[in-house]
Amino acid sequence: MKKNMLSIIVIALCAINVILSAVLVLAVVPASNKTTKLVNQVASIINLELEASADEVSDSVDPSDVEIYKIDSQLTFNIKRSLNGSDHYAAIDSITLSIDKGSKDYSKLNKTIEANANFITDIVTEVVSSYTYDDAISSKEEMKAQILEKVQAHFKSDFIFAVSLNNLCFQ
Repeated sequence: MKKNMLSIIVIALCAINVILSAVLVLAVVPASNKTTKLVNQVASIINLELEASADEVSDSVDPSDVEIYKIDSQLTFNIKRSLNGSDHYAAIDSITLSIDKGSKDYSKLNKTIEANANFITDIVTEVVSSYTYDDAISSKEEMKAQILEKVQAHFKSDFIFAVSLNNLCFQ
């Protein structure tokens, strides 16, 4: 009789467990699905904004209107000291500027690029050397964006729409 009573209690507890599990599943799963859907929507919006800002300028330039200007000066310079106090340096084989031939300022400013090559080299040196080794490794695109912004500010035009640092490496 004692075994029958224990069996009934165990069966009742199992039934209660199944019922509570079903209630829990019915209450939690829809809420988690809604949360997942919301997170996916936010993530897709963020990705669209990032892709749009990165490609915004280069998409508006017709590939046949792109001229490449290469500054063939190998640069090696110190970068900002790391937190551990060790010295590091950066090396660049050359700097490449992508120029929009369709820009209204192209004819006027294209002739001045060669005369300003040293200034562009100084901008690259200034921006890259302001980063520590760890920051520089993870922020190459940010560096290029800062260099482009300063070059465009110098020329007071956006006819240069991209900067490439060829074979940029850190030691």
